[in-house]
Amino acid sequence: MKKQAAGKESGLEPENKGQKINVTKTADKEYIKQMMARVALWKAAEVPGSPKLGLPIAEEIGTLKIEENNGYRRRLIYQEVTEKYPQFFLESSKEVGSASVCIHRQASIAVAHVEKKLKGKEQELEEKIGARHVVDALVKARVPVVGHNCFFDLLHLHEAFFDSLPEHVELWKAEFRKRMPHVFDTKWIAEQSPAMEQVQLTNTALGPMAMELINCNALANLKFELPENYSRYKLVGSAASSVEGSPDHSHEAGYDALMTAQVFAGEIELIAKFKSPETEVPERLGLGTHEASIFLSCRNRLKLMACTPMEVSLDVAESHNFKNTFFMHGFPDTWRYGDVMKVVPVQLDMLWADKTEVWLTTRNDDDGVKVTALCTHDAEGKIQSIEERPFHLLSYGEYVKLRDASMQKSLPASPLSSKKRARSPSPAPVRMSSDKSTRDLQKDKKKNFNKF
Repeated sequence: MKKQAAGKESGLEPENKGQKINVTKTADKEYIKQMMARVALWKAAEVPGSPKLGLPIAEEIGTLKIEENNGYRRRLIYQEVTEKYPQFFLESSKEVGSASVCIHRQASIAVAHVEKKLKGKEQELEEKIGARHVVDALVKARVPVVGHNCFFDLLHLHEAFFDSLPEHVELWKAEFRKRMPHVFDTKWIAEQSPAMEQVQLTNTALGPMAMELINCNALANLKFELPENYSRYKLVGSAASSVEGSPDHSHEAGYDALMTAQVFAGEIELIAKFKSPETEVPERLGLGTHEASIFLSCRNRLKLMACTPMEVSLDVAESHNFKNTFFMHGFPDTWRYGDVMKVVPVQLDMLWADKTEVWLTTRNDDDGVKVTALCTHDAEGKIQSIEERPFHLLSYGEYVKLRDASMQKSLPASPLSSKKRARSPSPAPVRMSSDKSTRDLQKDKKKNFNKF
């Protein structure tokens, strides 16, 4: 038996093309009788001067709608009506919780009915698209996209609006760049751009950093405005936001986006002033050659949290260069961040493997050279043997050698734990962190982005 068109979401069928159904059940025969009687009354209404039948206006004009959720009986409607009235046009329609067959007197009426329904579906689809409109507009305009610590946000964006995450980070970078070629990460800029040396930031988390930029007057020459009738969020640092008892909107997407915009504007202000404090900030996109080079050096550089390497470049293939990465282990389990800084006195990002093991990454090559020297010397430049200090400090190359050797034997124990041999160092943490806000994504995708 051929599949009947009546089961389609919507469509016009001038005749029933399937094999004829042999109706045997009494209930179905009675249903056909009553249904055809209704069709006959409706048809009679087309005769000029015929009395009103009490049917809905739409039915008297040119369309009879028979609601029927039973698919078998909808097929019976097609079969019986098209056999007796081949001049009519039938259309099946399904909506949430109901289905029906519409009988039209003329093809033009049927087509208009279908077009009206399609227009309604298009409007419904348009409403459901929602944020997709914003993303599509950003892709089309190719404008800069600004985020704070936004690597995982971009992964979510890609998977939600573009495609599944590919198997390797390099493939993702290439695909994402096609759609959004200009990305700025305010956290990376705050920690890595030389222009930020003008302010001594103590905290690069979004909220604290925004307040520090305000307190050091980095935003003093900038004017931010919100629409007059907009009241949900207040500008960071404004008088309204400082009123005691005002609501805290931290970590709400809209408020964080507003803060990120203010922070980014402050960073651009600092970049524009870098090494040229005597000049005023140029007009938008009017940066000088030097400032423009600094600005562009910040583009497509994304901060990675609790991870080695500490950043991803959307423009450049990852080089597997760990010259600024070091492994420290064997120190007392009471040590904290400050204790490590006393023996390695440079700016560091730390990733703790456990209580006695930590990965260190310097923020620039000069500090990397200093820490490399500390692998055999103390902070004052004096040569130290492993036995003379309460920790082991290894370059990444040394770590790799000892990691391979540790398959056969353990590393030498720390002098402070001579009775207990130090275990082999933990593997290099090249996968994403297990930060609470991104835990679900990492659980599903951790295999995809561990191939730096």
